[in-house]
Amino acid sequence: MSFARVFNGLGEFGRFLDGCVARAALAQEAAVALSADVVEKRVKSIYGDESKLAPISQDSTAQLRSDGGAGGPLYIDGELLKGSVEKEVAGDWAGVGSPEIIHKYHELGYTTAPTSMIPNKIVPPRPVFKIALDESQADLVAISEDLVAVTLGEPSRLALPILESE
Repeated sequence: MSFARVFNGLGEFGRFLDGCVARAALAQEAAVALSADVVEKRVKSIYGDESKLAPISQDSTAQLRSDGGAGGPLYIDGELLKGSVEKEVAGDWAGVGSPEIIHKYHELGYTTAPTSMIPNKIVPPRPVFKIALDESQADLVAISEDLVAVTLGEPSRLALPILESE
């Protein structure tokens, strides 16, 4: 991305800078909201996609549960976890997360309790948010580049397929 502009004097340059300042806050808020949309949608798309998720171990509790693990393990099926993913946008700040503590356990890994069906089992990390951020990197860079372009008075050129698919 490159910008070249020639100004006819300091007055024109000053007006250009005033316009940049006026556009910057709005462009930043739009970029932050769009970034949150991308990450939220990508997180939700990962649940149920076994090709992206670490496999469940052979000593999973799914076989021991009274329901026989009906509906697939929580992590792979993901309906509860997917449904709990939320985004919050406030001006130039945004976050994507969940009030479900189990997201943290899956993201970082954990050791089961001594009283668990499988005591003291080390459960490896099964990240979803990390995968979503890694897969969103190109879109987030494009959003950042577009933010700069719009701030400098260029038209937005964003087209993000992740937001257009359902």
